[in-house]
Amino acid sequence: MDTPNLFERIEGYAQENFTTEILAHILETDPRVRREFLKLLLKRQPDLRKAFRSCEIETQPSFDFGRPDLKLTSKSKPGAAVLVEVKTLSQEGESQIQRYLKGGHVAYLTPLGYDAPELDGADTERYLGQFYWHEVHSVIQKAGSHNVLHEQFLKYLEARRMGPPEPISKDDLSASLHAADVIRKFQALVDKVRKEIQRDWEREFGRNVGAKKVGLGLETGSLPYWWFRAADPLWVKPNRRLYLSIGVWAEKGGPHFYVALGTRKTFFRTLEADREFQRLRNHIRWKADDTNPTEREWYKSFPVGTGHIDEIAGRQIRNLRSVQTETRKLVTFLKNRP
Repeated sequence: MDTPNLFERIEGYAQENFTTEILAHILETDPRVRREFLKLLLKRQPDLRKAFRSCEIETQPSFDFGRPDLKLTSKSKPGAAVLVEVKTLSQEGESQIQRYLKGGHVAYLTPLGYDAPELDGADTERYLGQFYWHEVHSVIQKAGSHNVLHEQFLKYLEARRMGPPEPISKDDLSASLHAADVIRKFQALVDKVRKEIQRDWEREFGRNVGAKKVGLGLETGSLPYWWFRAADPLWVKPNRRLYLSIGVWAEKGGPHFYVALGTRKTFFRTLEADREFQRLRNHIRWKADDTNPTEREWYKSFPVGTGHIDEIAGRQIRNLRSVQTETRKLVTFLKNRP
């Protein structure tokens, strides 16, 4: 029997920055990993790398331009800092990396498949680049410390599709062209629906500060999707961070188009125990999805069906508009709950 993985077991009780805190602990306690991690981030900055032979590590430092996940500060060169923005499932916030460049050199750490950050018009001299979790996996593995915590973290990264990519098999090659074509069709479908529904939601909830375009979903092993977050401060309360999303996913009976309302895991669990919320959810018949390791969603879905993409998009737009009253009730309840 496989040994249970500690981090998979406890991540449901942790906050969003769970993975960052584990990485920071490993960097603080293992000089070999820290040295190789900095070598990875500063491979194009050899002079700067010398300044980080000794450094301090801080998580979630607060600045007027935002709160990056990780800050490494040189002990030998005053003012020299590397800010690391860590992603595991969420996408880049609005101009997030551009804003962080005000505070030092910036590295962007994501799973494979994530888009590069928006850097149009920014001074990119201090942008170190986009790095991937499988590279961090390799850094820790090569250190070879045989530390149980390190081994558990590597297994955790693998379980969350952030370890080394699997080898390409013959079956992968034979299925790849068909799969790529289907994903392109789903992406076009979601984008057509997005253009209409974004206007509806902006009229209803306010300006969108969420995703600007459709994500492929490949970074999480899912299908194309798009997410919306209103500029309203009540949407981004620290304990909830609401968002709406639409997309395609696999259900029994074939692909379905969905609309979902998501929030933090801790807030989700609180609401699931709230009798008033349960009465609302039972009345409108939205299902709960608790498979996402960092967030939770309530959703309603509809079969995708066959036909021309414009025809399917039209059906799904009508489906989403038919549940707009339900969507509004859910958003209002979550947004205004103490």
